[in-house]
Amino acid sequence: MLCLTGNERTLADVSERMSAARGRLEGDVLHELRLDALARLDDEVTGFVERHAGELLVACRPVRQGGAFAGDEGERLGLLARVASRGPRWLDVEGDVDDAALVTKARVAGTKLLASWHELAQLPPDLEDRARTLRRHRPDAVKLAVSVDDVAELVPLFAAARATELPFVAVGMGRAGLLSRTHYASLGSLWTYVAADAAKSTAPGQLTLEEALAMNLPESARAPCYALVGGAQIFESPGRRIYNALFRRRGLASSYVPVVARSLEKALPILRQANARGLSVTMPLKQEALPLCEPDLVAREAFAVNSLSFDGGRWLGSNTDVAGVRAPIADLPGFAGLSRMLILGAGGAARAARVAARQLGLTVAVCARRSDEAREVAGPGGAYCTFDERHELGARAVQDGTALRTVLVNATPLSGDETPWPSDAPLPARLVFDTALGERRSSLLERARAEGAAVIPPQAMWRAQGAAQMSWFLGEPVAREELEE
Repeated sequence: MLCLTGNERTLADVSERMSAARGRLEGDVLHELRLDALARLDDEVTGFVERHAGELLVACRPVRQGGAFAGDEGERLGLLARVASRGPRWLDVEGDVDDAALVTKARVAGTKLLASWHELAQLPPDLEDRARTLRRHRPDAVKLAVSVDDVAELVPLFAAARATELPFVAVGMGRAGLLSRTHYASLGSLWTYVAADAAKSTAPGQLTLEEALAMNLPESARAPCYALVGGAQIFESPGRRIYNALFRRRGLASSYVPVVARSLEKALPILRQANARGLSVTMPLKQEALPLCEPDLVAREAFAVNSLSFDGGRWLGSNTDVAGVRAPIADLPGFAGLSRMLILGAGGAARAARVAARQLGLTVAVCARRSDEAREVAGPGGAYCTFDERHELGARAVQDGTALRTVLVNATPLSGDETPWPSDAPLPARLVFDTALGERRSSLLERARAEGAAVIPPQAMWRAQGAAQMSWFLGEPVAREELEE
């Protein structure tokens, strides 16, 4: 179930939000009325609640728990008592409130009581103890909303909610808590809060109605989950928008979710609870993924995993970044004239590029910040140097003519205005391939064009690896052209 919320200042605006949603949402829908956001708290409020009682969850959140009500606590509780007597479907009362009369009025009116706790700073160590205190008024359900900065923190959050032995709503606030909002049903929550639009959001990380519908909520809340797992940069990826559109086109209930994690191993338990079937793994977790799965030959050769598929109680691993580098190069009419790949970087993308070079029949040279890392990625027989030496390597390539047969691959995280090649050294390549996906135009590719080199943008790699990855996840062909559309 979706609970549509907003921070409207007038009841007329709340009514407009509710009317607009009726044409877009089917099935059981709750509407949260935030009394603490209203400009006027008078008798009109109780009349509004009485008219729309069966649709409403009413809250008047005080400042101490992240709301906007800064007045007298007795005045706030009196307002909630008057509203409770009008029989809204749910009444949200903070767990630190001790008012038996308020609870009694809600019971007499047939209103369900939601006992809630909001923690805005960080995950508290005594969360289970706090959650259990919510039981003292014998509520119909409890709500725990806690700020998180890593998806692994959802594990203790949901454990605390389940420890109450009552129906619950658990929300990880902030971007790292997105999984708790998209797969709330698989994780055991009664509903998820969705803002009417971005301007009406009432908590950090809240989905808008447009975003929720694009992710096929509420149907997808119990469907198999696919996720992009990595650092905070994952929100720059087009995956969430494109793969969710792909699922809708193919009639699949599933959704694709960005998941912020510092450790893949610690993230896997909550992902499995959310019914995760396929994971796109990105920086900085690609090498950590290797021992956590059964890798295929390509992943073992790359010594990095960017794709995990859950099958029969185990995670299988692959590396579709290899196809992401190989396919765009092989598509070029002038590919036959290339004989060498110069790779910048030593992370997962660089390792995938080295495997792609072998598959394409190209020799390899690697430049990385540390000589030992460059040597490891280059492998037996491969040339290598540090970043401090790359301009010398480039100068030699220009002088001996090998630059005319070289593809330069940026496999570092540097994107946009940041470039991995020094501005005072010539680009030693006939073709420049930037794999670093960012929001801004690649200055490396702009320079390559200006110097007459052919270019491959990062979107080409993303489409090629994405098509290979989704084909593997879904067990059916997904073409690069379909992702382009």
